[in-house]
Amino acid sequence: MRLERRVDLLRSQLHRAAQFLEIDTASLLRHLNRTHTMNPVSTVGIATRRLLVAVACCVGPLMVHAHEYSAGALKIVHPFAAVSPPGATSGAAFIVRIENARPEQDRLIRATSPIASQVLLHQHETTSNGVMKMREVGFISVEGGANTNLGRDSGYHLMLHKLQKPLVAGDKFPATLYFERAGPVEVHFAVTPSASGSADKVQHHKH
Repeated sequence: MRLERRVDLLRSQLHRAAQFLEIDTASLLRHLNRTHTMNPVSTVGIATRRLLVAVACCVGPLMVHAHEYSAGALKIVHPFAAVSPPGATSGAAFIVRIENARPEQDRLIRATSPIASQVLLHQHETTSNGVMKMREVGFISVEGGANTNLGRDSGYHLMLHKLQKPLVAGDKFPATLYFERAGPVEVHFAVTPSASGSADKVQHHKH
């Protein structure tokens, strides 16, 4: 593959990774556009290519697993779930962020999945003595013109009640998210071992 083509591919991958990570790479891309036309054996050109390769190596695995879904003004970015411990009958699912391009608020009002008998919207918080408490909520607000995330630090997650089978790393399972304005959205949750640490902190009640 010609050098120019390789640089173009790496530049594209860097741009997609930047969009996912929400970082500003405009100045870097302008720099790449300038150095791309330079002598390929120049010092600056070599440094630029090394930078691109390093970024690609770092974000490559992330981009492979990242996935998103759109419904009207909403974009659901990277739904994922935690690996279930042996013998567990419930699990936890999260969403990196929900983007709402409209100024009006939307609300996540319920969710379903064949992986579990019930999918419940849960809010959790840690008390002053370090105990995490959890309660079911009727909806999760998705503010207008903002990003909302469902994770341990956000205070919200989806509880998968009465799992039909264990959640194994590398698997995916379908689910439907129901929004008040956007309506139903079909998504797939990726089961990732990196999420297990977050799930371990959330102690689910028996329903």
